[in-house]
Amino acid sequence: MSANSNKQNPLAGIDSVSWGKLSHAYGDASDVPGHLRALVDGDAKAADHASSELFAAILHQGTIYTATIPAIPFFARIAACPGARGRKEALWFLIGFGESIRAGWSRAPGYLPRGTNMKDFDARCRAALAGACEMVASVVSDPAPELRALAAQVAQASLPVPGKIIAMLRRQLSVEKDNDAKAAIIRALVAGGALSRAEVDALREKSAPSVVFATAWKAVQSGAEIEPWHLETLAKHWDACAEKLEARGVCGDAIVELVMARKGAVLPLLDALAAQKSPAVQRSAIDGAAALAGISRASADAALDVLLKVARKPHADMRRRLVHMLGNTGVGGRAADAIIEVATGDPSPTWAQTVKRPTGSGLGEQSYLRDLRADGALALLRAGDKRWDRLLDEASLETDWVGHNAMCSTFAIAFAREKAPCTPRLLARAKKRIAVEPSSWCELLETWPVEKASTLAREVMDGLPKAVQKASLLLGSWRCAAAIPRLEELAQELDARGSNTAMWPHIALAQLKGDARHFELARAAYERNDKEGKARHFLSDLLTAWSARPGAAFHALCRALITGKAATSFPAREEQLLAIRALAGVDGAKSAWPTLLAIIDKAERPLPNACALAVRLSKDTPKNLMDSLVEMLESIVAKGRSTWSGKDECVPVTAMGALLQLQPDHPKGLATNLTALKKATREHRLLPLVPDICGMLKTLAQRNPANRKKIAATITRLLKSDNRVVTISDEDCARMDDIFCRTLADALHEISGTGLD
Repeated sequence: MSANSNKQNPLAGIDSVSWGKLSHAYGDASDVPGHLRALVDGDAKAADHASSELFAAILHQGTIYTATIPAIPFFARIAACPGARGRKEALWFLIGFGESIRAGWSRAPGYLPRGTNMKDFDARCRAALAGACEMVASVVSDPAPELRALAAQVAQASLPVPGKIIAMLRRQLSVEKDNDAKAAIIRALVAGGALSRAEVDALREKSAPSVVFATAWKAVQSGAEIEPWHLETLAKHWDACAEKLEARGVCGDAIVELVMARKGAVLPLLDALAAQKSPAVQRSAIDGAAALAGISRASADAALDVLLKVARKPHADMRRRLVHMLGNTGVGGRAADAIIEVATGDPSPTWAQTVKRPTGSGLGEQSYLRDLRADGALALLRAGDKRWDRLLDEASLETDWVGHNAMCSTFAIAFAREKAPCTPRLLARAKKRIAVEPSSWCELLETWPVEKASTLAREVMDGLPKAVQKASLLLGSWRCAAAIPRLEELAQELDARGSNTAMWPHIALAQLKGDARHFELARAAYERNDKEGKARHFLSDLLTAWSARPGAAFHALCRALITGKAATSFPAREEQLLAIRALAGVDGAKSAWPTLLAIIDKAERPLPNACALAVRLSKDTPKNLMDSLVEMLESIVAKGRSTWSGKDECVPVTAMGALLQLQPDHPKGLATNLTALKKATREHRLLPLVPDICGMLKTLAQRNPANRKKIAATITRLLKSDNRVVTISDEDCARMDDIFCRTLADALHEISGTGLD
């Protein structure tokens, strides 16, 4: 079919695609043709809805599915069809597809059929984008300037830009009058390396500032040699142009993309931005410096210098953000000093009236001046500076919200997640605020010494109606006899209402009164169909508490959980492990092994506890079951296990840890742990296992001195790298990387007897 006929009928051939056999984020892709049709002949509302549905389904959060590639030619034809309603939406989708490829989603197997050849899939994605780029090339001369600009962005996404398309872009550039379209065309030509220095200089002389800014930004971002005018132009026009660049979809965050692409090379730009007074520009300086500290070890001190420059005279709107980012630099004393200065410094006279909580945060329009001190205390706590507690004196006791991981979080949740130690100031705050937010405060109290936390038993009792589970369990663990009347009253009330939440006060009463009948009442509450429509809770808390006073009813409950199969959910598998552990000394371990092996085979989150239990029970296990265990662990090490989000990189490490306890000289012990250690720098889920990995490597080095040289060489390479580890939150990179480096340095010293040169 000719290109002209495709323009007339952009959906030609759509019914020949077996959409029902393809998949997207929500199942089979049989709904895709209807959405594509809405982009062609639906009204504006229908086209917008179809675009949202297609982005959510076949490019969900950047993920590429089996249905994505077959849809790309239709998007390209719609974009090139003058009569189609959703041309703009189609171009945006193609731009998003190109960004997904650049981000590596075309090489991610997580949501593709098992066995997909990822090299071939990546090639198909790139071929589809290149084909789409050719189809929409003519749109660069469309009468609508917005479409011309978007078509140029599609061309820019398809690198290398084909010579034929470069020629079309050049022709359009010579006649382009719209600044946005002109800037987009220049960015595509710069990305394709198609403009000489003389041509760029000529464009600078006769183009609008927004065009010159876009040219400089793209030159730096694409890896071209940085010339003085690039950074001078960016610094001069950042306030006026950067946000517009983001609004047009050229980038997500203009400064962060430059930092990620060029690292320390953009420090002069960050320094220039830090000297400006505009809050938007200061925010870019703060975010850029924090991003640089988060990816580059060598640039961390210089990035901190940028933040300290902003800290000398921060705009009122930027103080909370600056405090938060300073806490994430991982640099230490200088950052902590600046946090205190920014958090306690005198604001301008009008600050309390002009600074409001973030719009749409649900926090109201109150000034957050009083909360800044709490932000500072949290930042110091995250940075490991002991002065965090003193800064709480500067914070209002009524403060309920703090900045935590770039979001607003309740004070109690934020400090609980950071495992804040018990201090008199924090204890006083807990005493005053438990009634407001008992569940989160109870979570924090769980981490404190009982003799200190239990002084708040009266306040926890007052919070029982709002936090039945956590408050009941806390009172039971404290052996707080004074709580018995209140717990009995609550248990009776919940039983009368037919609520299964009655299990929690019954558990606490069993612990406090030493009466096992309350455990049976807790089980009855668990098993009833809740009349209030609440979801059934899991049994872990009941099993843990009841195991301290076991009896026939408890053992019967445990036996019912040992089915020979692994339960579906993670919490239910943990319950099975508790049951196996409880029955090991009663029934013997042999009958539980099929269930235990099934849980190990499923791997995922319960695997560490399952492996630890299997190693513990292995001493009295028949040889045939031991052989099955070793075979299964070796299978996990060799083949791994998949989860809904792709291959689980953690389970081979956990399985190898168990194997080395069973067979200390296992031949794959060294290779498995060295591979995992290298992967940990880019796989955030492996980071918590680094101490375990280093522990295994130290043991392997002790057992076989010949391993020391190879282990030391690997650790040394990782420590000398400039790249920070990758974390689930970009803002945790510096802090987690410091912990990673200290762990590796300690291991290196112990293994080789020397530190890093």
